[in-house]
Amino acid sequence: MVEVVIGGVQKCGTTALHKYLQRHPQILIGEKKELHFFDDPTVDWIRPDYATYYAMFPERSAGQMRLDSSPSYIYLPHCLERLRSCNPDVRLIFIFRDPIERAWSHWSMVTSRGFETLGFDEAVRAEPDRLAAHALNLAEYKRFSYISRGFYGRQFRRALEVFPREQILCLSSNVLRENPNRVLARVAEHLDISPFAPAPPIEVNKGPGKPINMTQRTREFIFNALRDDIRYFSELSGVSTKHWEIFRAQDSALSAPARD
Repeated sequence: MVEVVIGGVQKCGTTALHKYLQRHPQILIGEKKELHFFDDPTVDWIRPDYATYYAMFPERSAGQMRLDSSPSYIYLPHCLERLRSCNPDVRLIFIFRDPIERAWSHWSMVTSRGFETLGFDEAVRAEPDRLAAHALNLAEYKRFSYISRGFYGRQFRRALEVFPREQILCLSSNVLRENPNRVLARVAEHLDISPFAPAPPIEVNKGPGKPINMTQRTREFIFNALRDDIRYFSELSGVSTKHWEIFRAQDSALSAPARD
C-alpha cells in the first residue's frame, strides 16, 4: 500500500517538496512524480487493481514508505475516498499558496504549453462556463480550473470528512521556500521517520518571474469569490495567510495565527 501522499495543491510547491522527500532513505518514489492513479477514470473503481499501481514503484526495503505526489487528489472528486479504500492509514501532506498567485502561475503554465489562448482576465471570466462544458473531459477540466482550485477551505473540509486530522499535514509554500529545513522537520515528525539531512534550497518549475498582471476589476472579482472560503480555510487548517499580500492588503481578517 502507499504510505505517503502529497495530494495537492497544484502550483504550490509540490514538485520541490517531492524532491526534498525523495532524498530521504526511508522514502521510496515511483517511476515518476505524479502517478495519478486515484484520479484515473479508466480504473475499475468497483474492483480496482492495486497491483497495477504498486508496479509503478520499485521493490522497497524494510522500513521504506512509498510516496505518490499527485496534486489533483485534493481537488478532484472521489480521489481521497479511493485513497482511503486503498490505505485508511495513509499520511497526507497538502501545501498551499496565495490562491491568486497560484491561479496566475497555473494560467502561465497552460499558456506556455499552448493550451490557453485567452488572457488571464478573460480566462478567469470564462472559467465557470469552461468547467461546466468540460465536466466529463478530465484533462480540459483540470487545465482551466484557475480559480476553482483556490477554494482551499472547501477542499480541506472535504479531506477532513474522509481522513482524521492527525493524518494530514498542512504546509505553506512560502515557508518551504524560505526555510525548507524547518518544513522537513515537520514532515519527519508527521511521518515518524528519522530527521532529514540539512538541505539546500530547491527551486523547480520557476517561471520567468513576470509580475501578476490583471485589471483591478479581475482582482476584486477573485478576491470577492475567495474571501470567505480563505478565511474559513485559515481557521480550519491553522495555515497562516498573513504572507498572502493580496489578501492582507484588502482584508486583514483573513490572517490567522501562524502555525506553519
